[in-house]
Amino acid sequence: MCESGFGPLQEDDRTERLIAYVLHAAMPSAINHVQAVAPRAADLGYRQPVPYRTVFEFLPSGILVTDSHGRVTGANSCAHRLLGDSLGRDRLRCCDLLGCRRAGTPLADHCIMELAQGGSEALPEIRVEVPGRDGSGSSVWVTAKFIPEPESAMILQLRPGVVGDRRRRTEPHWMMGRQLRIYTLGRTRLESGEG
Repeated sequence: MCESGFGPLQEDDRTERLIAYVLHAAMPSAINHVQAVAPRAADLGYRQPVPYRTVFEFLPSGILVTDSHGRVTGANSCAHRLLGDSLGRDRLRCCDLLGCRRAGTPLADHCIMELAQGGSEALPEIRVEVPGRDGSGSSVWVTAKFIPEPESAMILQLRPGVVGDRRRRTEPHWMMGRQLRIYTLGRTRLESGEG
């Protein structure tokens, strides 16, 4: 879980409208408590009213907002902490961050944007390795949801993982079908495609 705090947001009015749409649909009870959120936002120098941006910043997991072409248009402070310097580049795409179509990754043959557009539900989590500036990497669990309206975009939720964790290191089962095998000749043995 990431600590709360305000980081620099790289967003425009379209991204702010999308954040408001997603948060209003996902957490109407939290958004209805504007009286508690607005004074805190005013103390931090934000214009009034800004309840959606404040809630977006204080979410316990990293959130990335991308446009319909996969370009990152918004990120909360937890996403900045999880992805580090990677978010500082201009014209950044989700494929650059997550290793879409990069050999040796769970998304070697796919783009997470295309997979998310293909379904109406959020994708199951996959674990990706994010390289750091010093050569060390961090592991991040990612799930994605395509939002067709009001403006087509994608929301990515990020949460910290453990670098050495073997679970879902290979291509996730929901991309390639079930891979559970049971061998009963001699000793009973189970094998699965998820490590």
